[in-house]
Amino acid sequence: MPENTKPKKEKLDIDANIVKSATSCAKNKACLENPGSVCPVVSPVSDDLIFVSKKSTQNCSYFSPYGYSGFCKCPVRQEIYKKYKK
Repeated sequence: MPENTKPKKEKLDIDANIVKSATSCAKNKACLENPGSVCPVVSPVSDDLIFVSKKSTQNCSYFSPYGYSGFCKCPVRQEIYKKYKK
């Protein structure tokens, strides 16, 4: 790959109503433009809850810590996992 070539950012297609429902996102839904920024899923728990390994030290109102990882209740993050398995 040439030196000046940056990896292409992938834009995710998530339903607008789900995006609007994430009213407490401190990151301004950056995951939609940069899916590499999401916390990695360790395991799905239910349809509306996933267990993740927190990627950033930034506070997230959708994250509930549990040990070294935690539970994510973000509707956008959950939809990304359901739709793209990321």
